Order: sequence, then structure tokens, then C-alpha cells
Amino acid sequence: MKNASLGLNVECRQSIIGLSSGTQTTQVCASLKACELLDDDRRAPVDILVALDVSGSMAGDKIKLCKSTLTLLLRQLTSEDSFGLISFSTDAIIEIPVSKLSTSARKAAIDKI
Repeated sequence: MKNASLGLNVECRQSIIGLSSGTQTTQVCASLKACELLDDDRRAPVDILVALDVSGSMAGDKIKLCKSTLTLLLRQLTSEDSFGLISFSTDAIIEIPVSKLSTSARKAAIDKI
């Protein structure tokens, strides 16, 4: 079996949760870490569709952080990858239809965000 190319680490805010513990919900921090690829290995193309909450609760720093994260993501994707963006509040809107990320499509997506 080939080595995993992606590692996942999940940490809970509380150490104990459950029906009898008094804490039934918690927050988690999930971290993904990509492993090094061998020279002859190429990352498989990815198709990413983002659903972005643009409601009033996301105003200010929250939406700014999401937008900067999306810009960073777009800069890391290749022309073999596909990207799309749906925004939602009371209605959902297809902001960027899913398509391959040519140079012009990447620039248009970054400008739209």
C-alpha cells in the first residue's frame, strides 16, 4: 500500500462530551497536512466547490478572513483543477460556475472574490 499523502489531526475543545457529561456540543480544530510527493508523483487534479456564508453574521473580520483564504487557495490550484463558488444568505447564488482554472479564470475568480 502506498503511503498516505494527506494527514488529518482533529482536536476537541473539551476533553469529554456526551449526553451524561453536561456538554453535548463542542468545537473542533481540524488540521490537514500534505505529505511530500516523490518526484514522479503528481497531485491528482481537484474539483472544489465552495459554499460561502455571506449573511450578516459573517460581517467584518469573518468574511475578510474567508475571502483572503479563498484567494490563497486559488493561487495554489493549477490549471488542471476546477473551482466554483456559491454564496448564500437567504438565497443561494452561483457566483463562479465550476470550471477549470485557466490563467484568465483564476484572475477572474480572484477579482470576483
